[in-house]
Amino acid sequence: MVLLKSINRKLLFLVLIISTSFLFSQKKFKVDSLLKLPPTSNDSLKIIRYGQLSDAYLNEKKIGLAINYLDSALIHSKKCNSLKLEAYSYNSFGNLYNYLNNYSKAIDYFEKATSIYKKINYKIGVITNITNIGISYYYLGNNTKAIKYSRLALTIYNTTSVNDMATLSNIYNNLGSFYGTDENYTEAKVYFTKALELDIKDNDFIGQAYIYNNFGSIESNQGNYNEALIYLEKALALKLKYGDNSDKADGYKEMGNVYYGLKKHEKSITNFNIALNYSDTALHSTDLIAIYKGLAQSYEANKNLALANNYNKLINSINSEIYKKNNEEQITKKELEFQLTQIHLNDSLAQAYKITNQQTQLKRGETVKYFLIIIVIIITLFLVIIYKRFKISQVQKNEISKQKHVIEEKQKEIISSINYAKRIQQSMLPSDKYITKKLKK
Repeated sequence: MVLLKSINRKLLFLVLIISTSFLFSQKKFKVDSLLKLPPTSNDSLKIIRYGQLSDAYLNEKKIGLAINYLDSALIHSKKCNSLKLEAYSYNSFGNLYNYLNNYSKAIDYFEKATSIYKKINYKIGVITNITNIGISYYYLGNNTKAIKYSRLALTIYNTTSVNDMATLSNIYNNLGSFYGTDENYTEAKVYFTKALELDIKDNDFIGQAYIYNNFGSIESNQGNYNEALIYLEKALALKLKYGDNSDKADGYKEMGNVYYGLKKHEKSITNFNIALNYSDTALHSTDLIAIYKGLAQSYEANKNLALANNYNKLINSINSEIYKKNNEEQITKKELEFQLTQIHLNDSLAQAYKITNQQTQLKRGETVKYFLIIIVIIITLFLVIIYKRFKISQVQKNEISKQKHVIEEKQKEIISSINYAKRIQQSMLPSDKYITKKLKK
């Protein structure tokens, strides 16, 4: 299945690199170069550094260290209250769980990151994480949901002012890959063509090469080997000019597969041998097995059974080694995932306890607040009552004062009347001298 090989290579690149680098346009560093960088007190730079170290250790398959640095990134992002950096940490955890083959867990973390990016209206983050969710569903074998989320990412991209050709190319390439997996080659070609146009415009030569690979795979799967050869020759030319040894080995291997399909076994053997020259034979990978398998089949078709058997023995030996290594790696991954789950469970419990305490403190604060409000209301009512009583007493006092004044005025009038009557009486009576005089007579 040449098409699936091309798709998986492109998707693996997307999951482990594109999805973590979009936020800060960061370069890929090796561990030693990152550790040599001077320390910084800036929380944002620390979190970015932790994410870069996690990626670097993950590339070196040192999963424990990768997990430790991601945990540090997440803890620091929460401490500095940066939602963007917190989402970046969740996105990195999604990539880590994809590597651990726990795609459901990866989707959970990508959805957490998406939720935060929606909250802060960071469109490119939303688009990239929805794309990541689609890729995770592809790895789960749910191609329907993989297409659904990729189309959703495309819809969001087209309704925003985001202008990122690499992101858009990746979305188109994913859709082409997913439709190709479903053998809907017409739709696959439409999206691969759009991705190719963007990669040409963006001068992404290796991206172009692998899209040409995908076109070649579509033609090969339909038995159109001559048409496939045209695309794969274009891909090989770009890989030879711009790619590394791994890319060159892949280019010659794909050419070998097409020549084998054309039953030109001498040419297929030549191309597989060149691919082998560019390969690291000490690294027992699925790519090396594919080359050995191509050589075994080509030699067998060319009636050279001795060499075919030699390559089949190499394949069996490597398969046994890979099987053993994969089992050990899966056990290690499960152990590390269990440790990671325990760490996060403890963190969740501690967080829940912290939240409970905060809620208790809030409830106490609310109780005190309501108590103070009641006291203020009572005091206010008391003051209102006192004020009303004061106003009433003032009114009564004024009324008494008025009545007193009236009484005093009346009293003055009565006294004045009495005095007046007395004067009248006195004026009518004879004087004492006059009475005395008359009595003497």
